[in-house]
Amino acid sequence: ILIEKYNALCSQADDPKFIPHFATWLNHERWDEELPAEKTEQIGVTAQRNFKDYVSFVKRGQHITMITTDMVSDMLKDNLITQEEHDRW
Repeated sequence: ILIEKYNALCSQADDPKFIPHFATWLNHERWDEELPAEKTEQIGVTAQRNFKDYVSFVKRGQHITMITTDMVSDMLKDNLITQEEHDRW
């Protein structure tokens, strides 16, 4: 049962460097942990993000395609950026 649980953990890992060594996994009794939920891949669908998620980009002056002028205006209205940062955009 332990080997099956460890193999299930390994098969769900995104990156092998984040898989704990088997001895470490045993010593920390990690077999009691629940496995992460299996990921479902949605092709062509991106999560809707809020304009507040992009404030740091605007503050640094980084232009990325996901940030619209309306979003920057909303940031200014909510006092998340200064007038100077808005004007630089």
